[in-house]
Amino acid sequence: MPVVQRFYTLSARQPMKKIKALLVDDEFANRDLMRILLDSYCEHTEVAGMAASVDEAVTQIRAHQPNVVFLDVEMPGKDGFALLEAFPKPDFNVVFVTAHEHYAIRALKNHAFDFLLKPVDTTELQETEIRLLRQIERGENPETGNGPETAGNVALLLDEIRRLKTRETALEKVYIPSTGGFRVLVADEIECVEADGNYTTIYLTDGTKQLTTRSLGDFEQLLSPAVFFRCHKSYLLNLNHLSSFSQSEGNQCTTTSGRQIPVARRKQMEFMERVFQLTGQRNEPPK
Repeated sequence: MPVVQRFYTLSARQPMKKIKALLVDDEFANRDLMRILLDSYCEHTEVAGMAASVDEAVTQIRAHQPNVVFLDVEMPGKDGFALLEAFPKPDFNVVFVTAHEHYAIRALKNHAFDFLLKPVDTTELQETEIRLLRQIERGENPETGNGPETAGNVALLLDEIRRLKTRETALEKVYIPSTGGFRVLVADEIECVEADGNYTTIYLTDGTKQLTTRSLGDFEQLLSPAVFFRCHKSYLLNLNHLSSFSQSEGNQCTTTSGRQIPVARRKQMEFMERVFQLTGQRNEPPK
């Protein structure tokens, strides 16, 4: 028995409500294909609108008030997760659509969000429709916390996505000029960078160091601000390699290799906030 017919048996008591859907994808071909799939395989879903960007989607959501948004994860400019930042307490469900089994999938699974992998499997699409119909029949509202896409889950999901993006960003490469050539460093291998007169010393996680004529300011511009923090006028620290911090020892932080690095007093609050953001903890920084 087809998937949708099984649901008819469960809910034959009353006419089905229509699910109003919005499709968000930067590529027209993908939007049109999803529309065709929904029209062909999901009898109780109607496409209320389509959007090519997050900004356009925000406008369409306010205009159409959809029950569900089928949202592409990878889009130029603002990605799919930026839409949730615009609606921190959504009154619509979100089904993420992605072509890649990347870091986002783990986060979506952890927080009970629906997602579909491209190319979209029609059976999985029908099963998604069933879940949405059941939720509508029970009168569940994502904003109230009855459905899977609760406001609390949105906040937790966004926190995890930021952390995972941060770690992915840290894999970028940096080219360091050397005599007669250059050396390529993976940013995550850099523990910290120290200004040393007219030179800059790069300390690496393998215990070695690299001397360069590039300034500390250059590295601050080159390296991801989500990971590298200018904790002191002479130091740029990779927060992924932070081991501990002590106010009692003169605002000193210790890296995973045991290196001691000072944190300027004027930078302390920002430093603590960045650490909490990176680790996903919601504690208030110590006063």
